[in-house]
Amino acid sequence: MATVVRTEALRDAAQHARRPQRASAHRGPGTGRRDRKARGTPPSGRQRLAAGVTLEGNPTSPAAPLGRPVKDIILTIITGYDAVSLREKVDLPAAAERLDDLGQLRSLSALNEKVTLLRLLDRLDEAFEIANQALRQARFTGDRQDFVLCRIRRAQVMQFQAKLEEAASELTQCVLESETHEWNLTAAFARETRGKVHFEQDDLEGALADFTAAVFLRDRSGASPDELESALIAVAVVESFIGERRALR
Repeated sequence: MATVVRTEALRDAAQHARRPQRASAHRGPGTGRRDRKARGTPPSGRQRLAAGVTLEGNPTSPAAPLGRPVKDIILTIITGYDAVSLREKVDLPAAAERLDDLGQLRSLSALNEKVTLLRLLDRLDEAFEIANQALRQARFTGDRQDFVLCRIRRAQVMQFQAKLEEAASELTQCVLESETHEWNLTAAFARETRGKVHFEQDDLEGALADFTAAVFLRDRSGASPDELESALIAVAVVESFIGERRALR
């Protein structure tokens, strides 16, 4: 049954991605240059998949785990995904404005949102510092799941800092703990994030396994199609790269 759900949802996501949409004027920092070179994909103003799926203007985001969001406003700041790097495309002025709105707020939810915003704005040293503050605060609250979520967000920053081995190690611990406790949505967040790290390490099979697991965990938790979409698109992107490689053999 899970396979049928995944196949139908993947087809729907691909059909949605093929619909004509207005491309975002803002792109996230550091998207795709290294990945294009590593995978031999020609640079292009219109990011392309082997299957012909374009991802311009995709409106959803994995920036926050389902059920325990940083803030819903993050979803409006992320305007789509780069179809080569899988990194977010960002409305940079909106992200900067939201960061100003948060000001000196020090609650755990505010710190978590700042981590995401600073990462998307490519202010990675600041993001890492705030991520550590959030970790310390989560440790004192006694909520173990919040602590794991903070670790995942810090690992996202590590990924953007190109600390891929450290990020993968951190995320593996988060996957193990969240799956042991059956925190399915947190596990899906950790799996999808680790999948992106594997993707940047050029471990396509590992990335595909994590993205597929994220889809399954979210679907099992009753996620909506919009909430499934980020992981489904990641599956489509990785499968397209794997197909290209096999075709060249």
